[in-house]
Amino acid sequence: ADTAFHTVTSVSQSGEENGLFDSGFFTAGDSYTRQFNDLGDFYYYCSLHPWMNGVVHVVKNPGSVQSISRVASGYSDDGLGFEVKYILDTPLAKAVHIDPEGSSLTFTIPGETKNEQISLILPPELIENPNTAWVDGEMVEVEIEETSSGSKLIIPIKPNSKEIKVMGSYVIPEFGFLAMAVLSVGLFSTLFIARSKFSFIR
Repeated sequence: ADTAFHTVTSVSQSGEENGLFDSGFFTAGDSYTRQFNDLGDFYYYCSLHPWMNGVVHVVKNPGSVQSISRVASGYSDDGLGFEVKYILDTPLAKAVHIDPEGSSLTFTIPGETKNEQISLILPPELIENPNTAWVDGEMVEVEIEETSSGSKLIIPIKPNSKEIKVMGSYVIPEFGFLAMAVLSVGLFSTLFIARSKFSFIR
């Protein structure tokens, strides 16, 4: 167990104490609460152990976790498609445009949003290595985190943005599992008929 004393001390981004808040000394079992009334990033460290540090991101209420089910239905192994989870204050359109040649997914916001960001969790089976995003045709910087459900993209948007395009290194192929199965059956039938005709003629 940790028996050392620690602090939660406010610092600037460069690591210099700025006096915004300080917990004082506390140890295991103690707690410290701080309410943030302003938006922004608030950095802190332990004054006794400076390598222990972090940052609190204070943002507007981003909305609740929502999801789009059956994305690319028919292309997954079970034929049910994939689920895309997201956090936004308004629902996304259920239809997702998939561009295999451009390795991209495009999401539409049909309603109005007051958010300044959207969080998307994209399954790796749907899109691999998503790393670039455009909002209404303008490229934006993306924050990426890897989770057990897939890549989490935090994308900055403007109020009333309408279209979000995400590009990766690979998206589901143009011919998915079911399409390939149908194609395989068709080819097998064609070969079987051709072989039968050949045997009959011979």
